[in-house]
Amino acid sequence: MAELLADTWRSWMGAGTVRRVSRRMLCNATRVSLRRLQAAYSIAVVCLVLITGALGIAGVKLWDDAASESERLAAMTQVVQAIRGTQYRQIKEVSDHVLLGDELARQEFAGYGAEIEASFLRVSLLVRSPGEARFVDALRTAHADIRAFGESYFGTAPGVRIANAWRLDRDLENVFNRYEGAFNQTQQFLDRQREALAGRMAYVKTIVPVIFAIPVALAALMVLASRPFLRRGIVDPLYAVTEAAQRISRGDLAHRVPERGFDEMAALARGVNRMAADLALHRESLLRSEKQAMLGALVPIVAHNIRNPLASIRATAQVLADEPISAEVREGLEGILRASDRLQAWTHSLLSYLNPLQPRCTVVDLVPFADVVAGLVEARAAAAGVAIVVQSESLSIEACFDRNLIEQALTGLLNNAIEASPAGSSVSVQIATLPGWVLVSIRDAGAGLARQPVPRGLSPIASTKPYGSGLGIPFALKVCEVHGGRLEFINHDDGTEVTVALPRESQNT
Repeated sequence: MAELLADTWRSWMGAGTVRRVSRRMLCNATRVSLRRLQAAYSIAVVCLVLITGALGIAGVKLWDDAASESERLAAMTQVVQAIRGTQYRQIKEVSDHVLLGDELARQEFAGYGAEIEASFLRVSLLVRSPGEARFVDALRTAHADIRAFGESYFGTAPGVRIANAWRLDRDLENVFNRYEGAFNQTQQFLDRQREALAGRMAYVKTIVPVIFAIPVALAALMVLASRPFLRRGIVDPLYAVTEAAQRISRGDLAHRVPERGFDEMAALARGVNRMAADLALHRESLLRSEKQAMLGALVPIVAHNIRNPLASIRATAQVLADEPISAEVREGLEGILRASDRLQAWTHSLLSYLNPLQPRCTVVDLVPFADVVAGLVEARAAAAGVAIVVQSESLSIEACFDRNLIEQALTGLLNNAIEASPAGSSVSVQIATLPGWVLVSIRDAGAGLARQPVPRGLSPIASTKPYGSGLGIPFALKVCEVHGGRLEFINHDDGTEVTVALPRESQNT
């Protein structure tokens, strides 16, 4: 059993096994959760306790067996030696009978014989192997020869005893030689047994420290193998989360935590990343709201200060234009009127853009609604030589939105498309649906947008149109945003496509 435990220890502690276990744990670091790790460590601790208990029981059993065997061999040796002493006293009674004529010698001879038989019975109870039984049987046979020898002398008459006294020494020597041969062989066999047992006990003493070192070595192996595993699964991701928290607290909301380590650590990193992204969105929204509030407070004052003198300038120019004047003066007055109208339209658009939008949503059928919007710009399209074509994938498509706001947004986008399209071309209005959404796409035949509009944080853009304010697209984006929708732009080789995407159910109820 001890040799089996030693071989098992050597196979477990092979360097290749340690490297394979450590490498496998490192490779699986990103696929393990802390719950599974806790369960694995609990199982490992229980296994170590069980192994320690099993090894302790095995060691105690080995030692107990060795101690029991030592006691048994010592008892056998003691009994065999006691039989030898009793045997000498029994033979002495034969000499007393023959040489001294002791009348009690036969009785004492029988008593020693009974004592020897009892000792042989105790020895037979201690026998454990066929070899021991063979030597004990040989010793019992030698004792039987001595008993027969003594009985032969006790059965003779006194005169014959004296006549046979000269043969006594010779017969005793022969009997003793046979008995001593059997005794010596038995004693040598028992000595060899004791020497083998002493060797086994010495081996047990040597292997017991090794046996009890196995749990310690396994615990040390578990600690060494888990250090890089825990570092990659917990320590490094936790350090990255701590560093990210410090950077985010300093305002670096663009920083992201690598999603690595155990499942819980990766979930923590995802949570921190989502928090940083939400904070960035909220900060952007707050800055945009602050900017809007500042502009909303400033622009009406500026517009008021512009519109009042502008109205006086236009009225004066209009009055002078009605008077009989030269062509050059009239041309100058008309330029003043156009500039006044343009500035008036720009201030009106600016105030509309900065005004907070509160949509009042109702259920509207987009198909007739699109026809109405197209009718609003039909005169302008005809003047520009552009045809407007409205198409729908079904006869009725309903959605919930603010009719006036969407009408203003689509009208502005259609005006942009008409002004961008050359004479003789067409502007298409396509109405379609997606699950939970309605789409209104406006496609022109112009040269395309100079840059892609950005939905968030958009400022008024520069306009290339004579009376453009640069606020048509920002206003449409703002309208889509308050409806929970989006505005998308696609540049094609033969024009630009603008898509207004609105949720079918209102998000502002």
